[in-house]
Amino acid sequence: MLTEPENFTTKKEQFLANASNKQEFVNMLSQKLVSAGCHVLQAEGNADVLIAKTAVDTNPESEALYLQSDKKKGKKFRVWDIHWFQRSVGPEMCTLLPLVHAIVGCDTTSPLFGIGKGVPIRKLKSEQIFRKQARVFSEVATKDEIQHAGEEALVCLYGGSIPKMGWMDPSGATRRSRGAKHGYNSRTCCEPFFLAWRRLRVGRPNEGLDKLRCHKYCEKVSTSTSPVQVHTLPPTAAAA
Repeated sequence: MLTEPENFTTKKEQFLANASNKQEFVNMLSQKLVSAGCHVLQAEGNADVLIAKTAVDTNPESEALYLQSDKKKGKKFRVWDIHWFQRSVGPEMCTLLPLVHAIVGCDTTSPLFGIGKGVPIRKLKSEQIFRKQARVFSEVATKDEIQHAGEEALVCLYGGSIPKMGWMDPSGATRRSRGAKHGYNSRTCCEPFFLAWRRLRVGRPNEGLDKLRCHKYCEKVSTSTSPVQVHTLPPTAAAA
């Protein structure tokens, strides 16, 4: 528990990783600022909304709004002109960006493994199906419609547009050559596995997260020489 005064030898990140320490530090800092004559606001939840709202309320007549990134480019901090950014991406993208922020990780949502914010932004620009699912969250929709749109959006992010033809031809030549490469006879021990995979590969596009997860697992098992790590697979529909 944080008490005053106190000197610390640990790193800042390690100290603030403790929720109790972090809250006590915020309380102590707030008291010091109030004692110095500063006006202090504390957010009950996510501080980002309060920070943006306070900036707008402080000068509501200002036509320009700038955000400073906490990441440096060289020796300088990046400063973003919001109006320039809005003009660059267009009005539709502006309405869909909150979904990108929420679905791939923010203060209240864990990020998806292996998918940064760049992937959904690129898909918003290039894939009509992903944009269609993203629009559902900006419209009046039922709980089932939102759930379905969210699952389909995740399928798109994980590359779930399954081709109608698999990599195995009808004769099975590719299957046998792939099996020979890994040192086993596909006609015996692995025949059921490859037949099951082929049924997945010739499935319809956007069949849901569960089938996509199975498809990705089969794909990794057939090509990887090391054990498949479960966290690299798409989430199940229940987990999403």
